[in-house]
Amino acid sequence: MKNTAELCHGVRALIMRGGRVLVLRRAVDDPDEPGSWDLLGGALRPGESTQVGMIREVREETGIAANQLSIDVGFQVIHPEYKGKHLTIAVFTCESKTQQLHLSKEHDSYQWILPRDLHKLPLGVMLSALATQFSSLAGRHS
Repeated sequence: MKNTAELCHGVRALIMRGGRVLVLRRAVDDPDEPGSWDLLGGALRPGESTQVGMIREVREETGIAANQLSIDVGFQVIHPEYKGKHLTIAVFTCESKTQQLHLSKEHDSYQWILPRDLHKLPLGVMLSALATQFSSLAGRHS
């Protein structure tokens, strides 16, 4: 049987501040996992590099400008299939110089949360999939 799943590339930003990680809650009317908590990010645009895409997603979803971020490390995660697509996600660890956010319409709340408390939230598929690797990266910033 031939696999016809589309290959998609995306980014996620693990944004830390004072040992806490920024998580966003998807709006209740968002078509993708409404009410779940996740890292910010999304799909890359055609021809867009991962770092440029990550900076764009951070600005679009939180209002945090590139000069308010210190970008540390990146790693890639291959998620075999999600909603009929094969995903390759570049995850960047960043330190935010600000706590001030302006959320996009796709999110209705945010928290700066200790990594050890993430399990208390209803997590989205992507954050759940990244949880193991996330804990080791977040530990570098605590």
